[in-house]
Amino acid sequence: MFPTNFYTFKIKLKDKSYCTSENIIYKQTAAISFYNEYNQEISYVELGYIQIEEVYNKINQKEPLNLNEVFIENFSISDYKNKFGINLSENIEIIGFTARNSIFYSDTQNAFDGIIFKEKPVSFEKSLFIKGEVNFENVIFEEGSVNFNSVIFFNGNVSFYNTNFVKGIVNFKNTTWGKGVKNFQYAFWGNGDVLFANSTFSDGNISFVNCSFGDGELSFKICAFGKGNIDFRFSVFGNTHLIFERAELNDGLIDFSKTEFGSAKVNFNKAVLGKAELSFDEAEMSEGKLLLKQIYFEEGSMHFDEAQLSNSSLNFARSIFKQVNISFYKTTLKELSFEACQLNSYCDLRLMKCEQLNLSGAFIRDIVDVSLEENPLAISALNIFGTRLMGRMFLSWKVNNVHHMIQKNDSGHYEKSWQYNLLKQNFNTIGQYDDEDSAYVSFKREELFLKKEKINDMHWIKKSFHRFLLGFQKLVFDKMGLYATSPVRVFYSIIVGWFIFGLIFSFFHFLGWGKTWSSVGNPDHISIIAQSFYHSAITFFTIGYGDVFPQGISRIVSSIEGFVGVFMMSYFTVAFVRKVLR
Repeated sequence: MFPTNFYTFKIKLKDKSYCTSENIIYKQTAAISFYNEYNQEISYVELGYIQIEEVYNKINQKEPLNLNEVFIENFSISDYKNKFGINLSENIEIIGFTARNSIFYSDTQNAFDGIIFKEKPVSFEKSLFIKGEVNFENVIFEEGSVNFNSVIFFNGNVSFYNTNFVKGIVNFKNTTWGKGVKNFQYAFWGNGDVLFANSTFSDGNISFVNCSFGDGELSFKICAFGKGNIDFRFSVFGNTHLIFERAELNDGLIDFSKTEFGSAKVNFNKAVLGKAELSFDEAEMSEGKLLLKQIYFEEGSMHFDEAQLSNSSLNFARSIFKQVNISFYKTTLKELSFEACQLNSYCDLRLMKCEQLNLSGAFIRDIVDVSLEENPLAISALNIFGTRLMGRMFLSWKVNNVHHMIQKNDSGHYEKSWQYNLLKQNFNTIGQYDDEDSAYVSFKREELFLKKEKINDMHWIKKSFHRFLLGFQKLVFDKMGLYATSPVRVFYSIIVGWFIFGLIFSFFHFLGWGKTWSSVGNPDHISIIAQSFYHSAITFFTIGYGDVFPQGISRIVSSIEGFVGVFMMSYFTVAFVRKVLR
């Protein structure tokens, strides 16, 4: 009925009667013209005009107060109390109040503070507070189901401090709030839905500090907020569904720190944040979900430091954080997902406890810190499959038990091998070369698992051959040298190999299958066993003195050992040089 985009207005009283849609007749008519910033008239309305003394008399006589389609000037409950000599601290009861499609005008303040609205739900639907601040402090809406749908608060200084909405739906949908402070501190909202959906908030702070919300829905869906802080500190939520879906949040602090969410579900899906700070520091949630999917965050910070969300999940899937620092320092939660997100700034994920951390498909341009110095085993499962790591990820393979974190995520061998390979490259970039080697070994082992899966459907002859090859690769490349990452492991393998061949030569000699003889008459008078191990050593290390020579089948074994020795020494050289060069 009333325009929301006017710049100024003019009011003129006419000495003609006005009949409302409910057939209530007023002796005078208020004509209101609305103008834009160029002083052009954009709208014109007429309403019934009622003297404020008549309104006060109706209140005093306990009559139902119907102010639909009227112009009310300078309504003040304090003036009413002074007129009838009532103590200013006393609450005033108003029966059957309704003021739909009305205009409230005050030189100072439209004051409803301390009123108890009784007998039926209160409605200000489609009304306009055209001038003056609005005061609903310490009000009790006894019957609940309060309707402020499509109300225009032209002066944005509005207070519902310590107001009790008791029960039912509280409807602020489609409201327009001018510039100024909107104060809902200490308000009690009952268990009904509280709806601000599709509302427009101009610049100014909005405070819900210390509010109590029940089990209903608190919706700011598709709301547009101006510059200013939105403050929910110390508020308490029941089994609430808090919705900021597709809301536009501009410059300022959105503060949920030290808030108790109970088992609430918090939804910021597709919200747009400008240069803002989003804070959930020290917030508590016993069990619930926080959904911030597909949000767009331009610049600022988002932090959940020391939040206690132990049985809750937090999902940021497909969100874009342009220049936003993110912090989850010492946060406790069940699941945290940044799946397919764009993370362009520092991200602190030094959590206190998290069962599942999902960074799969994320695009990371800066630092992601998962080092977890104070609680290194805080993250049970980590998923980084498909992550584009243009920056760096800080964590320790051994201290943080990264292998266990990757194995615990719900993915196959291909996905796990991909993740180990990504970590290998990351550890190389940040100079953690031992961790790089460990990640590389896990990567190669997952590749072996993949090869093993591929041969399961082969013909048994091919399957047997490929299984032999896989067994050989596992023995030589993995067990004997950890894929050339451990010269110590290769050295031990060399010693074991030499010892095994020595035993074979000794065994063959005593069985008569193959002898090892001294070509110089055994001048040191050593035993057959010692002679067999000596022959194994000069053969394995390709020394070849020739003072002990094989006979029979031992000649074949010596040829094999010579090849193995050359291979293992080359293997050792590669592993050793690789370590030294890094």
